[in-house]
Amino acid sequence: MNHAASRPAWAPRARRTAAHGLLRPLLMLIIAWGLGLAPSHGAAPPADPGEAAPPRKFSIGFLNDGSDLNNAPALMSRLSQYLLARKDLKATLARNHYQTDEILLSPCDGTRDMAQRMAENEFDLVFATAVVYARQIGPTYEPILQTLRPGDKEPPRGEGGVLRRGVIFIGPHAAAFNTATSARERADQARRLLAGSPLAVPTADSAAGYISPRLMLIHDLGLQKTAGFLFCGSDTEVVKHVVSGLADIGACREGALAILPPPAKGRPFYQVLLQSLPTPTDPILVHAELLPARSELGLELKVALREFFNKDQLAGADLRVENASKRAYEMLADTLHEVEEKRPGAPAAPAVGEPDLHPALPLVESPQPPAATPTSTPSPEPAALAPALPPELGAPPAGEQARGAR
Repeated sequence: MNHAASRPAWAPRARRTAAHGLLRPLLMLIIAWGLGLAPSHGAAPPADPGEAAPPRKFSIGFLNDGSDLNNAPALMSRLSQYLLARKDLKATLARNHYQTDEILLSPCDGTRDMAQRMAENEFDLVFATAVVYARQIGPTYEPILQTLRPGDKEPPRGEGGVLRRGVIFIGPHAAAFNTATSARERADQARRLLAGSPLAVPTADSAAGYISPRLMLIHDLGLQKTAGFLFCGSDTEVVKHVVSGLADIGACREGALAILPPPAKGRPFYQVLLQSLPTPTDPILVHAELLPARSELGLELKVALREFFNKDQLAGADLRVENASKRAYEMLADTLHEVEEKRPGAPAAPAVGEPDLHPALPLVESPQPPAATPTSTPSPEPAALAPALPPELGAPPAGEQARGAR
């Protein structure tokens, strides 16, 4: 029988030569080299899927100054030693794949640097300011605690959220000091002073000492323009400037006035003209994956922080922590937006914590913060201070001069 004659035209031939059998593998190899799929002679072998990555360092972000933490670098060093000395917490760090011999302390070069590094998820734990967090609210970091200082309003038992008021006040050297009795008279006195004198404030990142008072100037006093702002670096420095006569009028957190002694011979050292709406205090944040509700490490960390600040008082007797309220920071974010919106012709919002170079309300730089450059012509130091600066505040630095419009 002729099998070839009966094979359909489409049927393959039964016999292949040896060369024909090698053609297909060779063709596939050429295609693989062309597509870059063939193994390279110098390529590293694939990683062993069973090989675990090395433990990472637990990172704490903080500001060197400008927050509620006094001498923050030394305090953070003490905190890291305190945390690693707790055996239970150290074991939990190990279970969560963190190193147990060192905690990475990451000081930030100002609030703008902190905000940028938070946006890059660099930290596990952050000691931020209220304004930094209000500008960074999102799903990445969550507040677990807030600072509490003298004069702050504690939350009701079982609730969270520490609030802090700001005040606008004058010292005993001010014209018509302690004569305004009604709220209207005090507001009128503030308007007159702010028309010719800069308002002494702590920093551009202070919620109670700058953001909230600035909103008061717009809403309560109807001022769109003033003589500017004198940045003093801290609430305590604002008090010193105003009480000594180096500034006519200032704004700070209400509790900062408690450093002053009782009135001498019935004559007080200051008079509050206006009180601002309360704002949240500085938050302690954790990365969202460490929230106590979902993380054993986050829960133990919160307990340890409470004991560090409240029980052992390793940050001082005047600084405690309480439960936080995220809602308060959302409201502060609305306040920030409103302050910026009320500035006619203002450009986009300035970087966090940096002086706004184009405000409707002009700025006057302070001589206090390091690297600050004077922007006004100094006038001679006052011949006498009325009254003398209380010993509790210390004398002004030698040669310090009054600044701004006098």
